[in-house]
Amino acid sequence: MKIHEGVEMLEITAAIRGTPTSIYPALLWDAQAAVLVDAGFPGQLELIRAALEQAGLPFERLTDVVITHHDLDHIGSLASIRAQRPGLRVWAGAQEQAYIQGEKTPLKLAQMRANLEALPAEQQAFYEVMRGAFQNSFTPVERTLVEGDLLPVLGGVRVIDTPGHTLGHICLYLPQAKVLIAGDALRVENGELGRPAPTLNADQALSLASLKKLAALDIETVICYHGGLYQGRPNERIAQLAEG
Repeated sequence: MKIHEGVEMLEITAAIRGTPTSIYPALLWDAQAAVLVDAGFPGQLELIRAALEQAGLPFERLTDVVITHHDLDHIGSLASIRAQRPGLRVWAGAQEQAYIQGEKTPLKLAQMRANLEALPAEQQAFYEVMRGAFQNSFTPVERTLVEGDLLPVLGGVRVIDTPGHTLGHICLYLPQAKVLIAGDALRVENGELGRPAPTLNADQALSLASLKKLAALDIETVICYHGGLYQGRPNERIAQLAEG
């Protein structure tokens, strides 16, 4: 779905653990660069390729991938995308780099491992599946990002440091289009903008503080990785959510 000139919201749908699941990566491109924001679940390379081409961008034009945070549904196909695009540059928040490169144990995997003996056999088996999937997804991050950095596409896309869901989570803001690419800082459910469940956040207090920061931006459109598009007075809604 075209959101603005050079801004596309992709839709990737596949069965995840037997349930049809949709995610909404963003695509930003101009004559110099083509940037995919987040890289899907494991095994979704061909779905991502098809979504790019449906948006009018040949896969071979992809120059960069920005990762909002290191959860498996955001880095799952990153290594396979890179294998098909050897010159691809990967960008991520500075605190996320070590997780994406496999130098630190991903937070959700570490949480499962800490309670592994208490988990039922089915969950223990799922932990092993997740561990293997993460291992296959790890890849180097060439560029690290901090608050206020500008991505060199569409005249400068601003990086917003939004810790909470993970400690290095970032959002992207396009001031000229008034578009927020929210990653997992926000989500859309049943047409309404909401927060991730507190149990999914590494630090709930940081998450709420990050929402207050986002509420101060001039936003007309939000692209959420889970749930897709939201355009109903986002600043007011984000301010409400930031109150907890």
